Amino acid sequence: MTTDLPKISIVTVSFNQGEFIRQNIESVLAQRYPNFEHIIVDGGSTDSTLEVLRSYPHLLWTSEPDRGQSDALNKGFSRATGDIVVWLNSDDWLADGVFHDLAVNLRDYPIVLGQAAETDREGNIRQIVKNPAKSFYDLMRYWIPYAWVAQTSVFFKRSLLEEMKRPDGTYLDEDLYFTMDMDLWLRMAVKYPFVKHIDRVLSYYRIYDTNKTGAHPNATQRECCRNYRRHVNGTNPTEHRLSYIIPIKEPTELLKPTILSLTQQTFHDFDILLVDYASDKATSKQVHNFHLDFVDAVPQLTIRYAKAERPNEYAALNTGIRKAAAPNVALLQPGDTVSPTATVEAVQIFTRDIVGIALPSIPNVIDHARFFPPNQGVNAGEFLSGSFFYPNIFARRIALEELSGFRRVEEPAFSIRELLTRVLFHGWSVQSAPQIIVSPVARDYKDENASLETDRERIALDIIRSVKGDFESEPFAETRAAVVDPRPLFRALAG
Repeated sequence: MTTDLPKISIVTVSFNQGEFIRQNIESVLAQRYPNFEHIIVDGGSTDSTLEVLRSYPHLLWTSEPDRGQSDALNKGFSRATGDIVVWLNSDDWLADGVFHDLAVNLRDYPIVLGQAAETDREGNIRQIVKNPAKSFYDLMRYWIPYAWVAQTSVFFKRSLLEEMKRPDGTYLDEDLYFTMDMDLWLRMAVKYPFVKHIDRVLSYYRIYDTNKTGAHPNATQRECCRNYRRHVNGTNPTEHRLSYIIPIKEPTELLKPTILSLTQQTFHDFDILLVDYASDKATSKQVHNFHLDFVDAVPQLTIRYAKAERPNEYAALNTGIRKAAAPNVALLQPGDTVSPTATVEAVQIFTRDIVGIALPSIPNVIDHARFFPPNQGVNAGEFLSGSFFYPNIFARRIALEELSGFRRVEEPAFSIRELLTRVLFHGWSVQSAPQIIVSPVARDYKDENASLETDRERIALDIIRSVKGDFESEPFAETRAAVVDPRPLFRALAG
């Protein structure tokens, strides 16, 4: 019976698309689905569109001037009364049998994706876009080919659309001309990752030189950047541009030169997060009071305190990454000092959205010529085979969050190498930052380097296995591999 099937609302917006809109309407009727409504919001077409619309009595349509595609879609979405929403642009059309698939799959999921076929103006298929399942982080990396979603094969419950309304009550941002869909997907995915995928072509969409996305690819890319910057801090509060994270297990005079170097920064939009990883409550209390002494002594800086979940230095760094109140972080240890322009230089580096980690200049520790050979990009092999170095990195917080920070916190020689390798695989860039100078505190790394000497091969293989695990477990990995392909490493491992 019709009442046993969820009602589906198809929302189509149109303006002078008379040559395409009949195919759109017929593809909906061809679904042979008994419980649907097809809402068409026309912007006052002057071609054959209205003649086509009048020939289909089942349509719910209006034709009047609007403020653009997003305004028209907002009108259409607000009129939808179905349980499921299908957003079908006027020059796109559906494959057969889609609605019955949606009726089944959207019972248990708020949003479903399927493959989509890109065509030319005449409808000839150019390529099949897999449109795989994606996390919030996958959607953010718009610089990866097809990291964005083929909108025509995304279907969702109307209740989800209502939940994701903007503060002004609209569904889509009218200020976005090309990527209003990306903004909506990011609002959805931060709470509901796109995990359900139907492995067949569900829709067809045209790309041609007179439709707006096809005609203006560079402007589309820049608008993707706007969306990225809107949402990159959506999972955490943001108070400053950079957070310096310093793990501390006991009160120590070593912290004074570190704080002093930070008071001398030429750019002060940063805070300092002291992460207490003391092993007992009494020492932890001393550390907290030590923090408060610095707050009183250095009123010009924001100095915060957090307690690590475990009494371990790398676990404390993970806590700092989670607790940071800035989109970018720098990892230091007591006694390290930084150059006066470190903060402003770091902020400048991270204006490039693709950058995940920046390696500063650390005298006698990091050889930038080795890590970054001229005209070759980054030498990832150095992450696996070089000598040990403390993770004095500057990083985009969201890149570290995606990886959950350091994994084997008891094994520093493994953790820093694995982090750098996985960041690369996940599609972030690792950049040379020789203009940022970190002068590290004198510290004995004898145990770490001894571990590297005896376990270098095991550590390297474990890191490769770690990346291989990411590759095999993540639906988006095949697409990401087009940018950073780990499979040659896997083949070498198998050999």
